[in-house]
Amino acid sequence: MKAYRMVALTVLALIILTITVLTINGNATAQSKLDPLPSMVAVTFVDGQGTGAANAVDYVKALVDQYRTGELSADFQFPLENTYGDTVRALDGFNTSVVVSWLDPLTEDESAEAPRFGANNDYIAYFGEGWEEAGTPYFQGSGDAAWVWVNHEYIS
Repeated sequence: MKAYRMVALTVLALIILTITVLTINGNATAQSKLDPLPSMVAVTFVDGQGTGAANAVDYVKALVDQYRTGELSADFQFPLENTYGDTVRALDGFNTSVVVSWLDPLTEDESAEAPRFGANNDYIAYFGEGWEEAGTPYFQGSGDAAWVWVNHEYIS
């Protein structure tokens, strides 16, 4: 009888936890309460502050310099504030785009048995076209065309 009560209490606790998590996620975003969070997001540089920077690294350096000297506009959030939210955030000057979300089908087959993008990836590599010429894939190759490799521990 004690084992049955323990199982019943465990199941009840899991149901309460699930409802709480789904409610928190549902309130934090405009997504359905059952939608998973985005898993892989592309970030592109657009120089939102007109710094004249040619790339993201130079842009952030310019923002740091403006922040340090007090020249940064008061309405520009830099650095980004800490948050407990589950949304994608980026500095003004960067655009974000979800490439693939958790559990998206990886083929045209959308059945329950179809292969899907997993939620437990532990490594993502971006191989810009032409990286081979430098001898290493890290920080080399095109920023406009590439292959992306994702390693998954398991799919949940």
